[in-house]
Amino acid sequence: MRYYNPQHYRYGHFQRYAIFSTAILTGKHFILINALKEVYRKRYSGVKPIPFLHDTWRCVNDIFVESKIEVLNNSKSKEDPTRWSPIKSRHEIFTKPTFDRHITIEGEPGFGKSTLLLQFAYDWGTSSTESPLKNSYIFILLRLKDVKDTPNVYDAIKMMLPEDLPITREAIKAIVTSGQWKVVLALDGYDEYSGMDNTSSDINKIIEGRILTSCIIIITTRPSCLPKLQSPTVTHCKLTGFDQGMQEEYIDKAITSQAASSGMKELITRKLKENVVLSDICQVPLFFATFAHMNSIGAKYQKLNSVTSYFTFMLASFLGHLENKAMKCRRGQRRLIENPRQRLQIAKLAFDGLTKYDLLWAQNKLLKLLGSPCYNRYISAGILLEEEHGVYKMTAGQHSGDQMEITTQVRFFHKTFQEFYAARYIAYLAETQGAEALKKVLSESDLDLHDHQYVFRFACGLEPTAAKVVQDYLNNLGEEGRAFSILCIIEQEKEAVDSTIAQLCRKQVLIYRFHSRLQQRSTIQLLQTASQRRVSKVTVLVRI
Repeated sequence: MRYYNPQHYRYGHFQRYAIFSTAILTGKHFILINALKEVYRKRYSGVKPIPFLHDTWRCVNDIFVESKIEVLNNSKSKEDPTRWSPIKSRHEIFTKPTFDRHITIEGEPGFGKSTLLLQFAYDWGTSSTESPLKNSYIFILLRLKDVKDTPNVYDAIKMMLPEDLPITREAIKAIVTSGQWKVVLALDGYDEYSGMDNTSSDINKIIEGRILTSCIIIITTRPSCLPKLQSPTVTHCKLTGFDQGMQEEYIDKAITSQAASSGMKELITRKLKENVVLSDICQVPLFFATFAHMNSIGAKYQKLNSVTSYFTFMLASFLGHLENKAMKCRRGQRRLIENPRQRLQIAKLAFDGLTKYDLLWAQNKLLKLLGSPCYNRYISAGILLEEEHGVYKMTAGQHSGDQMEITTQVRFFHKTFQEFYAARYIAYLAETQGAEALKKVLSESDLDLHDHQYVFRFACGLEPTAAKVVQDYLNNLGEEGRAFSILCIIEQEKEAVDSTIAQLCRKQVLIYRFHSRLQQRSTIQLLQTASQRRVSKVTVLVRI
């Protein structure tokens, strides 16, 4: 039997078809599987729980804690409180008969979407006995931020593999589409995909169900950035963060010393109970993991009253730890302080990147922009990460899959880090150019309120002038914007906030079942802060 690749390519005056016998295709299948497992092994073995600890690499399975996954019942109305229900295990995503072949997993920033897919890669790569992926599946994990200039999905898969691997794009396509093997294609970070408006890209065709209809497709994204043209039968799941039991499990797994782990649980539990804002922040797995590891190395926490103060302290600790240890950068540089120009440049880079869906930059561009000393400092602190990426080069008369150029690309440790530096740029504009200039930039940037909520929150916490402009901007965006402005109010300094919170709480505070999660979260955060600051005579009306 032979498998014909239905896609052909025209070069000059001839056409080229990919034809594979059963034996050849089976051999290529084993080459592909072994190569993918090696790629994933490097990824899941090299997880850094906290950016600057370069000698603390963990296997994802050693730190992974399964947070709650809820699934949406589309047959129930939006007003039905049982519309979302939990599943018992991540493995049910592949075994539950009611699940569609297309599965969307949504989660707020830092809720562990990428970590979940990396754990799936571990389950598959190690043939975990608990995993339904262990036998007949091919598991392909693509990070969508890496494929922005690669409209062909098979080129994107080929780019993950070693350059000298004896397998072509046509062979990969034949394996995936032959029907001989069950294929799971996991697309990580749709909210970071710059090609979402390109309807001709393979990624969008896959999401819309126009190609690879026999594959299981998993898409992760933020709730604010769900694909628009998905099938109505798609299964929607969401990650809901860490509760106290999950936090304790993480400490047991990730803080290696059992004696230290026991004391650490007591210490962290006490700190979270003492600070309602910190407790709310640490429901986000990424923030809790950072908090736990920084406690384990003896970081001295000050009173943190907002996400901004937490993040400011966290990043200062990363850089301070690097300097206090007199740790040399791997390029031989010692303690180096960024100057105001460099601080502004990285802030503007982060801001422009968010508005243009640009989350990766060429290493030589950043070296030129920041200078080698400042660049090395950010790399050594773990705020910026270097990654090797392959790019296909088209030349006359050659197939695009035959030549690949390896380049070093740089990104922030997490998108939330980029949002913090982008907020610094907003704060700079407010401080140096005034309210009108900032209003103009915000209007032209078209930053999505839900997708970039931390940008607005950080900006309000960093600069009082920016806070006033941002809140005016949000209040003009309707009910959602006004509700969200509450979170931004709480980000400001205590003295500037107390009177505003007291004024808001003089009115009846309403929480309705049909309110969006953002509205409910804003209102609950307002009440928690009012309680912490002892605001009296608050009337709350909850309608379920």
